[in-house]
Amino acid sequence: MRASEMTGGRLPPEVIQYIVRQKYDRLRDCYENGLRENPDLQGHVATKFTIERDGTVSHVSNGGSNLPDQNALACMMSVFETMCFPPVENGIVTVTYPIFYAPESDDGG
Repeated sequence: MRASEMTGGRLPPEVIQYIVRQKYDRLRDCYENGLRENPDLQGHVATKFTIERDGTVSHVSNGGSNLPDQNALACMMSVFETMCFPPVENGIVTVTYPIFYAPESDDGG
């Protein structure tokens, strides 16, 4: 995860990561729905979002994803919209959060 811009605000990266990881199951559900249509679906998902002063999320967008399933991407963006962070010190924070998805291998690799 990288904070691409700190617009006067501060929120420790480990706090952002902790909150996002709490939603990994819902994010994974979005990906698995895409796998039903394309069993080889894989790619990098980068979600760009802004954490407002009160901890709510706004301005969720594609931050450079290459996952070729627009429905899965839209689903993941909607999960980020539901996240709630602690209040931000001194402003807002814009984050680009990358996650890589690939089908699990049947050969143990």
